[in-house]
Amino acid sequence: MLFVCMMERVRSAGAKLIVVDPRRTATAAKADLFLQIRPGTDLALLNGLLHLLVADGHVDEEFVAEFTEGWEEMPTFLVDYPPERVAEITGVPEDDIRRAARWIGAAGESRTARTTGPCRCSCSAPRTSVRRPTQPPP
Repeated sequence: MLFVCMMERVRSAGAKLIVVDPRRTATAAKADLFLQIRPGTDLALLNGLLHLLVADGHVDEEFVAEFTEGWEEMPTFLVDYPPERVAEITGVPEDDIRRAARWIGAAGESRTARTTGPCRCSCSAPRTSVRRPTQPPP
């Protein structure tokens, strides 16, 4: 719930919340766009979003040059992930995939939060990591 509270603050400044999850959660209920994927299809969705971001010129070339290796192979790889195919794989409507890519591309700056569900320890707290894609991973 801390994430939801934090999002309320940044949404008041114009941020949009896109939630990707097979389950309809409390966070999904607060989303501007909820992408309810089939379990295990998250990488197909990410590849489809990247396909659209590359096609629309929404790639930070300086960041890519500084922090990635093998990027020159990505456009060829992403050809296999057009939005209509990704919609079939994930169960997410093609229009929603395109909307998410438009919002991400237009945002200029974004943050991602990844929660993998409750941890296996006694606290049952969600395991979450948040980072800006314009920063290298730790």
